[in-house]
Amino acid sequence: MTKSTHGPARFRCPDCGGVVRSISRAGRTATHKGVTLPLPADLPLTECEDCGEQYTRAGEGKAIDDALATAFRVYVRDFMDDFTATLSRSDISLASVERELALSEGYLSKIRKDVEPSFQLLALLAIIKNSPNESLSTVRIVKRSARQQP
Repeated sequence: MTKSTHGPARFRCPDCGGVVRSISRAGRTATHKGVTLPLPADLPLTECEDCGEQYTRAGEGKAIDDALATAFRVYVRDFMDDFTATLSRSDISLASVERELALSEGYLSKIRKDVEPSFQLLALLAIIKNSPNESLSTVRIVKRSARQQP
């Protein structure tokens, strides 16, 4: 759990009594828009040396948000590259996926470049990526069923 603090650079951890200080290290992650992303190893964060409890000090929040936003853009770009390659192997165009999902023409290409997608759209694209033909067939069935409802 992350706690907020504005105190001195070093203090005692209220959970275990260990020393809390600013630490840079690899292997930390955080969730952003439903995706677990790595935090930069050189990003100093305030945490207990003994139990690992993390504290957010004034100013760290923006640094964390900026790091996560950058990591998310990289994640989305890589995801969309993989998604496009998977569709290509299945002979499915981005335009056909956009039509099936009622997205604006060219929207999926814009996601790769500069548009930040919602968690829900990314989740749906991940489902489609895992099984393109079957997933799009299911989308068509659901759309057809919805049109037939009174």
